[in-house]
This record gives sequence, C-alpha cells and structure tokens, in this order.
Amino acid sequence: MDSHEDGPPRCLKTWSPHGPGAPLSSLLWLDDHTSLSPETTFWKFAITGSCFNSELKVWCASTWTCLQTIKFQRPQTESSVGLKLKAVLDPTAKFLILSDIDAMLVYVLNLRQTEERALVVSVGGFTSPACILSLSCEFSGLRMVKEGVEVSSDSNDEDDSDKKMERTVVKLFIIHAKS
Repeated sequence: MDSHEDGPPRCLKTWSPHGPGAPLSSLLWLDDHTSLSPETTFWKFAITGSCFNSELKVWCASTWTCLQTIKFQRPQTESSVGLKLKAVLDPTAKFLILSDIDAMLVYVLNLRQTEERALVVSVGGFTSPACILSLSCEFSGLRMVKEGVEVSSDSNDEDDSDKKMERTVVKLFIIHAKS
C-alpha cells in the first residue's frame, strides 16, 4: 500500500500465499535477531501457515516464489479433527516450533538458509505433558549434552565430554491448562 500520494492509497502487491480466499494462520519472517552485524539482511525469507498451520510454505520475499510446502496430517486411524498447530520461531530463525493443541505434541523444524534459499531440512516430534496454550522460545541450537540430563542456556560443563553427544536443544516457555 502506498499512502505518500494525495488521494486514496493504492495497492502495490496482492499476494495469496495459500490460494485465493485461504486465510493465513501465521506469517513469520526468517530473520536472525541475535546477529548484531550491519550486513544482516532482514525480510529475505518468510514462512506462511494456513489451515491452523497444518500447511506451511517457505517463501523467497524478493521474488515471491514458494520454495517449499509442508503439510501435516493426522494418521487415518486417529480422530477426524483437523490439526491445530501454534507456531513460533526461535530468535535465530533456525528452528520453527509447532505445538499440536489436541494431540499434546511438539514439532521442531530445523531451517537452513543460504543467500538463495531457505528450507526445512528436518522435523522432530516430541510428546508434551499437557496441551500447550501458548509458547515462546528463549534459545535453541546445537549443544554437547549427556543423555537424559536437563540443559540450561548457560551450561558449559566440560567434565565427561567423551560421554556427551551433539543434540538440538530448545528452551521453551509454555503455558498449559494443567494446574
């Protein structure tokens, strides 16, 4: 929309990322908010979600072309209720976290960006102790951790390094319905 001219604003771009009339559930820009470099580019890639984020599309914002489409579906043996996923990005935009409100599942999608492309390269699924009503990601990334040990954002424990493995660690703040 251009409103610098006199008269009514004019439309600069019409975009229906999931088809005409399909409402968006989310629009997330893949921007690294932890980088303090002046060369950091913003608004280069985006992810849109439709149908309660059960359909995701990765977009190049300079050409407005779809780079990847991912659809989540429940197995046929389970309830016919459609998926309802809440979506949040980590501060580096390297991980997209989706929480399934009804099935008490959390999906972690690993995103990879280059100058030309952004793609979801892996998806992991995890059970949640309760339905997640809201969530926020404090940090995420690869860490050397012991199996079954809780990891904090400031843990730099160097002992027993031969027993540690590199794992993806995501620290979430969640609100759930259980008291």
